[in-house]
Amino acid sequence: MSSKQISKLAWREYSSKTQDGIIILPVGATEQHSTHLPLGVDSIITENVALKLAEEIDALVAPPLYYGYKSQPSSGGGPLFPGTIDLNGATLTNLAGDILKELMADGWQRILVLNGHFENLAFLISCNC
Repeated sequence: MSSKQISKLAWREYSSKTQDGIIILPVGATEQHSTHLPLGVDSIITENVALKLAEEIDALVAPPLYYGYKSQPSSGGGPLFPGTIDLNGATLTNLAGDILKELMADGWQRILVLNGHFENLAFLISCNC
């Protein structure tokens, strides 16, 4: 069985799926989630949900974005916690936009951006593709 992760496919196999397929771009963050969870929990969960969904709908999964917009102290996060690595909103918008443009240039017409970090939402929906 072929991998659902494009990072594990050769380019010909990848290319054969672009015209009629669906690709999922998982987006998470690297930040604290109390003392018991890993820093990458947003990305880990989102990537695994994407892989499960890809099996169900016969899609492929792009490498996840492990960095997201700044966690807000009002939601229990923020830069005060060691290991929090965040992006400015414009950086996230540009990064996601560049990736989406590349996917479209490859021929993808159906792209699902699967977000696992609430604070990313406003910047992901403002991508200029």
